[in-house]
Order: sequence, then C-alpha cells, then structure tokens
Amino acid sequence: MKKLALFVFMIILAAGGYLAYIFMDQGGLGGRMTPEKAAARLDNLVERVDWSENIVQRRANLNLGQVRDPGAGLPDIGKFPLVIDPPRSADAVVVEIF
Repeated sequence: MKKLALFVFMIILAAGGYLAYIFMDQGGLGGRMTPEKAAARLDNLVERVDWSENIVQRRANLNLGQVRDPGAGLPDIGKFPLVIDPPRSADAVVVEIF
C-alpha cells in the first residue's frame, strides 16, 4: 500500500512540475513573454491602479536664533579629503555634500 501511495504521489508531483513548466513557458511566473503580451499585461496592471493627483506643499519658517551665517557652524571642508568611492561598513557614515 505504501508503494502505491508513493507511486501516486510521484505521478502527481511530476504532473504538477510539467504543468508549472508549461505555464511558465507561456509567460507565467518568470517565463518568457512577447513584447505585445508584456505591454498588454502592463496596461492591465495600470488600469487597476487608483491614483489621484494631490500635491501637498508645506512651508515652515526656520528660526536660526542669533546665528547670522548658517555656514559659520560648519567645519572647514579643507579638513576632509575628497573620496571617490568611500569604504562602506556597518559602523561607517557616508555623507555627500553637493
């Protein structure tokens, strides 16, 4: 009886694998798709997205206190060398200045 159950399980598993292969070959999950089919599928997804254009603009007054020049509180940039590709690690902080 166990051999029959194992045989049936293997047949079902093989059939499922074959069906998954056929489905993926027709552009399913991770399968190839023609550009036309991809465009149609993308159009279908776009149609189902609900969106509205609601642009929120907020302004706030910045109180600098007694500081007349905000740049006066910054360190001298000459103390920091120019680095093209900074090392990245868990304890390093990289800051880009534009």
